[in-house]
Amino acid sequence: DRLCVAIGVDKVRYVKIDVEGHERQVLAGAIQTIKRWRPVLQVEIEQRHHRDPIAGIFGWIVEQGYSGFFFDSAQRRLRPLDEFRVGSHQILAAIGTPKYVNNFVFLSHDSAQRTVEAVHAGLEADGVESPSVQP
Repeated sequence: DRLCVAIGVDKVRYVKIDVEGHERQVLAGAIQTIKRWRPVLQVEIEQRHHRDPIAGIFGWIVEQGYSGFFFDSAQRRLRPLDEFRVGSHQILAAIGTPKYVNNFVFLSHDSAQRTVEAVHAGLEADGVESPSVQP
């Protein structure tokens, strides 16, 4: 938040966070920016960097008015966060492969459905059928 003020940022549309286990602190430090601009959040979150379940981080972001998604490489579609399972999507032996999921996209509730539909339409234009996803 202080950085945005210091350098005169007038609109934040997208935030990428990759901080190896310090996601909660970074998000808390950006809370005013998140509340004011409702940017798309792309957050890399891995259970292996946390003692507590990462579901707590997901829950905090959702409480801020966001819907969460992850990209399923096998099905080539965005899937809702409630379908994510650490035990099957973050198997350590799969790190570096499309089966390992560690990037999550959070969209404000008011734009989530429209954005997911646009992503799926783009995939379908590339010849990939995608079922609809409800935020």
